Amino acid sequence: MVYKRTKGYATMKKSKGGKVMKKSKGGRIMKKSKGGKIMKKSKGGALMKKSKGGRIMKRSKGGALNKKSKRYLAYLISNIPHFKCWVRREFTHNHEKYHDEYLHCLVIAVNTIPDRSLSFQVVFTGCESDCDDNDEPNIHGGAMWARMPIQALVADIPMEDFPKAMEDHIAQPWDCESRNHAVTVMDRVSSSPWICKIDGNFYQGKYLFTVDYTDSDIADDSAQHKQSHVLYITEDCEWKGNLVALPNNRVRATSPALWVTGEGAPDFKPSQWSHSAEGHESYLDPAITFNNLYED
Repeated sequence: MVYKRTKGYATMKKSKGGKVMKKSKGGRIMKKSKGGKIMKKSKGGALMKKSKGGRIMKRSKGGALNKKSKRYLAYLISNIPHFKCWVRREFTHNHEKYHDEYLHCLVIAVNTIPDRSLSFQVVFTGCESDCDDNDEPNIHGGAMWARMPIQALVADIPMEDFPKAMEDHIAQPWDCESRNHAVTVMDRVSSSPWICKIDGNFYQGKYLFTVDYTDSDIADDSAQHKQSHVLYITEDCEWKGNLVALPNNRVRATSPALWVTGEGAPDFKPSQWSHSAEGHESYLDPAITFNNLYED
């Protein structure tokens, strides 16, 4: 062990997986090797990083960012469970040509930009060049496209023909509420079909994942917040295969083994209330606030 002390700070270093700690007026740095932590504290806030499935927390004047390995708060773009799709080719050429043509792709990430529809990162596979009626060489395989709107995507599922394109307000009735979001797969409701209300009619759909938003006036308003459940239509209809992003009040999950699917409109009304413990007047009394297990 080496220990050194000066006027400004102290340094302690231990070899072979040990620690380094530095302390000064501004705060301290602690570093631990092999899956350990880094913590830095200063006037602005704190930064803590943990490797291998841990989390990152950064705090500053603006707020906090928390990140975990699989489910985390992200800014602007997130990984998603990838799936195969067709891209309406006119979206790759400024809608100037290639209408009624399609390019095959993998959808690998999602973008959230306020006041816009969801958009996606795609990587093209070039599979369309293998079709019997396609004479074009494979020039697209491996090419990528950022922020491909949900309206451009058609799920790669068996179907008689490609579906009719959806208007923006039908494919996603409510725009993204924030750049800050989380992506999750709700496992308990992911296996059975969902019922989707689209343009006044009901259709069966396949659930993929959910995007939830925070850190904006709309996203954090109890009465206005909405999630985006991403699905594709599986029912035989003019929209079969189209991707949609619908809020809770446009979908119904089914699971015959766990509940009976309801019929008719649920008797719900959005809540105007926010619930918080620390706003109660009892928190002005230290005797109540600290009346815990360690208090006589």
